[in-house]
Amino acid sequence: MRVLLLCIPGRGRFEVLAPLAGALQQAGHAVRFAAPPRFAQHVRRMGFECLEAGAETDELNALLDAQLAENGTAAMPASERAATMFTRLYPERLLAMLLPQLRDWRPALVLHEEGEFAGPLVAALVGARCATVGWPVAMRPLQVLQNVTQRMDAQWQAQGLQPPPYAGLYQRFIDTCPPTLQTEAAAAFPGAWALRPELVDAPPGSAADALPEALLQPGEPVVHLTLGTVDAYNQAPALLLRLLDGLQREPVRVVLTTGAALQSLDFSRYANVHASAFIPHRQLLPHCDAVICHGGAGSTIAALAHGLPLLIVPRGGASQYRNAVHCERVGAGLHLSEEAATAQAVGPAVAALLHQPGHREAARRLQQEIAAMPAPADCAERLQAWLH
Repeated sequence: MRVLLLCIPGRGRFEVLAPLAGALQQAGHAVRFAAPPRFAQHVRRMGFECLEAGAETDELNALLDAQLAENGTAAMPASERAATMFTRLYPERLLAMLLPQLRDWRPALVLHEEGEFAGPLVAALVGARCATVGWPVAMRPLQVLQNVTQRMDAQWQAQGLQPPPYAGLYQRFIDTCPPTLQTEAAAAFPGAWALRPELVDAPPGSAADALPEALLQPGEPVVHLTLGTVDAYNQAPALLLRLLDGLQREPVRVVLTTGAALQSLDFSRYANVHASAFIPHRQLLPHCDAVICHGGAGSTIAALAHGLPLLIVPRGGASQYRNAVHCERVGAGLHLSEEAATAQAVGPAVAALLHQPGHREAARRLQQEIAAMPAPADCAERLQAWLH
């Protein structure tokens, strides 16, 4: 069968879909993503065919700025800006570029990650079935989803279609969130299929730093510090330095991954810190004892899949706050607001993660729960049976 996969351009969004896409491809199905030209290059490096459609996030920001300036409108709040970009500008660009290409390649199934809202509409327009693959994060509150629905209804009506409930989102829900972390919002969509979230390797030929040799030797506990791969969240040098100031006072070894943007910073004054641009989680996390991150879906689920407790300092994303709250709720982590993440607060929080056994035990329970979730190959078989 032909399967079309849709995600907002970004590694974290792509990685929600990639394991299932790989399983479908390995089972012999014809799999294609759709993505704007720059991100399409990443998709192809990861081994998938890709139709070029949609717009990069920087293009959406520029388009919105131009529209605001033309209308003489003041700057939008961040939440309104994101809603406009991803319920109006991105769907419009995606549909205009993608639908002509689907005349010659008509999918039987459309899979989209839960933050890409046009997937159900694309499926309806080409006569395909659609499934929503959730992030490995507690679902957004229903009132937020209803706001998305109201905005997306206009897109359905513009295509001459009657909008379905929730704009078609989650009508077949594939849930990658560990059940213990999921919230009552998911109960609005009964019959969800569980899918184990899995780590995705970097593209072949990617520049990755070697694992520090010192980590392979016995010594103090190892703490991994990362603010993820998204520029909007990881370019926070003042926050990183505060966190490192706090960790400098603790008997720990710190592995900091900064991404390319902050490589020029000098971390040499921190004797217990090894700074790298990028080390794959699959290589690094088996040697770690705790993780400090911003609550991004990829960083958080990678830590939990390795049974590691977390200190989460959200950087503004709504899903980051949900991760922070629910990891703390189940005992697998602690969280600090960015303002509260001072050098004086970070050390005691990390010490609690390392030395109060309840946090590690809760993280290991989640590790076992994740490992027991159905594999992508199982979900691929279930999707094939569903279509037939």
